[in-house]
Amino acid sequence: MSQLGQLEHFLKDSKEFLEQLNALFLLFETGTVSKDTLEEAFRCFHSIKSEAAYLDLDDISTLAHEGEGLLGSLRQSGMKRDSRLLDRLFTITSGIESALKQVVLPEKEPGEADTPGSLTRGRYQEIKGTGFSPQDRELLQEARNRNENLYRAECCFLDGLPMVYPRAFLILNKLEQLVTVIKTIPELYQKQEDFAELTVFFTAPLLDSRIREIFNVDGIDRAYFARVPWNLVFRVKAQDNSLPVMETVSAQIRSVSIPVSELDMMLGDLHSLKMTVFQEHPYVRDELEKVEKNLKRFRLVPLSQEFNRYTVFVRNTSRDLGKEAEVQVSGGEIQVDKNILEQLSDPIMQLVRNALVHGIEMPTEREERGKPSKGTITLSAELKGKSLVIRVSDNGRGIDEDRIRDLAKKTGLFSRTLDDLSLIDLLSTQGFTSAPQVSGYAGRGIGLDLVVQKIHTLPGAEFSLSNNPGEGVCFTLEIPHAVSLAGVHLFAYSKKLFAVLSDNLKEPGRLDPALIERKGEGGIVYKGKPVYTIYGRLFLLDTMPEPGVVIPMFIDGEEVFVIADEDVAIEDLPRDKLHILETNLPGLYDVHIGERKVPYVLFDPDRNT
Repeated sequence: MSQLGQLEHFLKDSKEFLEQLNALFLLFETGTVSKDTLEEAFRCFHSIKSEAAYLDLDDISTLAHEGEGLLGSLRQSGMKRDSRLLDRLFTITSGIESALKQVVLPEKEPGEADTPGSLTRGRYQEIKGTGFSPQDRELLQEARNRNENLYRAECCFLDGLPMVYPRAFLILNKLEQLVTVIKTIPELYQKQEDFAELTVFFTAPLLDSRIREIFNVDGIDRAYFARVPWNLVFRVKAQDNSLPVMETVSAQIRSVSIPVSELDMMLGDLHSLKMTVFQEHPYVRDELEKVEKNLKRFRLVPLSQEFNRYTVFVRNTSRDLGKEAEVQVSGGEIQVDKNILEQLSDPIMQLVRNALVHGIEMPTEREERGKPSKGTITLSAELKGKSLVIRVSDNGRGIDEDRIRDLAKKTGLFSRTLDDLSLIDLLSTQGFTSAPQVSGYAGRGIGLDLVVQKIHTLPGAEFSLSNNPGEGVCFTLEIPHAVSLAGVHLFAYSKKLFAVLSDNLKEPGRLDPALIERKGEGGIVYKGKPVYTIYGRLFLLDTMPEPGVVIPMFIDGEEVFVIADEDVAIEDLPRDKLHILETNLPGLYDVHIGERKVPYVLFDPDRNT
């Protein structure tokens, strides 16, 4: 794997690990600490540390190592809540997040293919400065011929444990009675000084409980297991000085992370196949629809996954600002499309930042106003019809609109009369700020304008502000569920499937032949309006339509009816993977999802290409 590919996988995996760690630490803060959650946190830090060390990202590796040490202290204390220790753990995750943002990806080499998405959390790990010898490879080939698998075991010994080498050698001795050991790091057949970790590569038919039990002994802090795919082992040249990619199969957590882009491609392939067999093989179609429905569930993630990030931000930043603030969340269990969440992440973070920096007062000021010294920022979500509504509110000072308008007059930024501008128009004007001075959190005038710009790129999304001076502010985002999907309504006409974008469609109905008339120069009308097929206007010489479906549409600004034989289905397609290409027939377009052409055409006579 190229350096670019390794870094991309590391950045993606580390982001997921940090989200997991912050969620666990928020649980720890409530006193909910168990052996399982502690081990989960250990695993996350360890995975970040190992991969960062291999990639020479020493600052990240050092922070993750410190995190492991603090978790060890938490374990030794009997998992008692320690606010100072938790503060440091949150500081470490914030430090790792900041360091990740500074990682510079190398340029892609000419002709280098895009790297595949990560299929398993933390699966890509390599061991630096070691490799399989020719003798190792002979043993590996023999094991492969026996249909065995190659595994990697890594165990971490307790800090300060005496006589680590004899303990490790005992593990090796027991292991050799069950499996074929290929290599150990460090090499145990040569006397070693004390070390903290042991890695063993071995082959076996299966990773059964007897093998795991060997590592379940006193003195071992934790153990991880991984399977190494054979094709990756033998793809590496003999003189290559690196061990192959690992696919984590940790006993503690097994989860698969599929990038949305790859999931969309799979859904596109499945959709195309389903449409191919739609009419001739209804049973196959129904089974494919079940698979498609289950796959679409993987696009959904709970809002709590994103809300946890804001909770951690407020926790850490409020202390930097000398404020006291907490986050209250409702609706975190709501599942939303991952693409929507990714597009809303930065706007919501900016609104949370504004609430903390501009809204929540200093503790003494709040007490003087008769408020609790600790302010509250509320993140709430609800489903409203076909839309997701997210509100970011605070119980801070609110907005002094008169002051904002006075400041706006002095800036010279506004060409329109200020009386014509709403409060949200003023606050979202680029370059305008109400902060008295520039800081790391405010004063640059590039906050709300970015929120508004982003919201305006989401079809059908709305953004509003409710202000209660002295009591707080509430920003509301309303986003249609289908913002990342393009709805299409499929019909059949003369044995040909065609689609109409749902945005362009009124409710279709059954065609009543009794309402068809011939008028004027032979044109056919239905309920007094022109009648079309996907090939154009119907006239006298055309065959009169049979009972079927009638679709109200607008063509060239005129309301018309388009007829079809059958109303087939309604489908949602990934908007960012949808490609619409011209054909040699006016008003008809080929449809591609990614690189795959689907077996129907799009009917859109007013489309501007």
